[in-house]
Amino acid sequence: PLIEKICELVGGGAGEAQAAGGIPDAASVVAKLPLVIDFHDHEQDSVMATEDSVTDGGSTTLEKVFFALQPVTVSAVRELRQAPCQEQGLLTAHVDLDISNTSLSYCTADNADLLPENDPELVQWFAAALDAEAYLDRHMSFSVNEGVESAKKPWAPCTVRDALVRYLDLTQLPGKKVLMQLGAFLPCAEARGVLEKLLEDPEALKSLHAAEYQMSFREFWVVYLSGIEIDLSAFLQLCPRQKIRPYTISSSSKATPKTISITCSMVVTPLDKTSALAGKLADLEGRGMAPAGAAAKLDAARKYLGVASGYLTKRLVVGQTVLTKVATSSFRLPEDASKPIIMVSAGTGVAPMRAFLQEFKHTKRGGEAGKSVLFFGCTHKERDFIYEDEIEEALKMGHLSEFVPAFSRMQDHKIYVQDRVREQGAAVKDLLASGGRLYICGSTAMGNAVFGVLGELGLDVTQLRKDHVIIEEL
Repeated sequence: PLIEKICELVGGGAGEAQAAGGIPDAASVVAKLPLVIDFHDHEQDSVMATEDSVTDGGSTTLEKVFFALQPVTVSAVRELRQAPCQEQGLLTAHVDLDISNTSLSYCTADNADLLPENDPELVQWFAAALDAEAYLDRHMSFSVNEGVESAKKPWAPCTVRDALVRYLDLTQLPGKKVLMQLGAFLPCAEARGVLEKLLEDPEALKSLHAAEYQMSFREFWVVYLSGIEIDLSAFLQLCPRQKIRPYTISSSSKATPKTISITCSMVVTPLDKTSALAGKLADLEGRGMAPAGAAAKLDAARKYLGVASGYLTKRLVVGQTVLTKVATSSFRLPEDASKPIIMVSAGTGVAPMRAFLQEFKHTKRGGEAGKSVLFFGCTHKERDFIYEDEIEEALKMGHLSEFVPAFSRMQDHKIYVQDRVREQGAAVKDLLASGGRLYICGSTAMGNAVFGVLGELGLDVTQLRKDHVIIEEL
């Protein structure tokens, strides 16, 4: 019945053949889905209606991760910047997660793999586009599709809203395969033809994914999938899954064994409608790869907001539940405390260094311990010098031997953390020669710049990385 209903909507027959390499017919897409998802007002009804042949665990790598996550409670959220500004995307949050009621444990500076939540406004928009607003708070049951013997649940029992909020990637533009499958549900032959022509050109589709244009899933839906008539069960199965985001833990397991800390800055990029994506769509329209007037369908003020960073810096509140798990990190302090430590970081890359400082305080590092040096870069001492109080305390108490800041915008010429490493080159070489370790955390660009400086100093960076003398997370 489901196949017949969708075939009727899009004008195809259940046996209609797919054009070679083109958009398939809706019937064939639905027939290949492993599950049929039904909806119930009460959770118990959904549990009772789920077939025994549908088991937990997930069928894809991302879905398997969903079942490995544990709910933890947010115990604290605070802004770290001295001069935050949400409108400019200048927010940096410190988040504490209470793991006391879970089986989670961690080592200092491990990674917390966190599942972000989609913006509620975006969820509401997709619900309206799917004509599924009335289903948002209904619970799902799973049964196997015709011809399927057994299948895995894509996620734990939840409402449609929970699935849209947590488990589906509603931000990133999907790849060709998913877009082909979604295109099957377009009732307009002309719209399917335009989409098919786009998808047949790998470079054209690739360009829409590129950072220069950064077309979102929502924007693509407005331009190419307007008028789609897709069953909610099919969309929930076809939509790409949300990916976990790894964050280097910024707390010490010795100091706070039941609290995991995360440090995150908002990622927001203004996107100019007129000079980038709109121009690209106009070009595609001229080649028959975009519908007429595609550029006019874009919002006037485009911007990219990171899913996870927006979630952590703007919407997270104390008492909220976050899904997470712990993964091992390469950052480990030397077992021999007499060995020197060099820490190089910029921005939120200071997270594992803050974890080390916490551990130094807890273990009362000092005296006979090896020298510890922290290089840290940010734009301005009075704007985004995060954890300033903790760094100053570590210096005062003797847990940190030396602090070398790089405030890039506090003088006429920009000074970055790699410049400070160059200035301190002789001391860095001496510390490494005496058995020290060098830890680097931050952006890939920063890390590569530091590697370049170390090479200038005559150090064999490749060998030092192989020997785990230099340890990086970029």
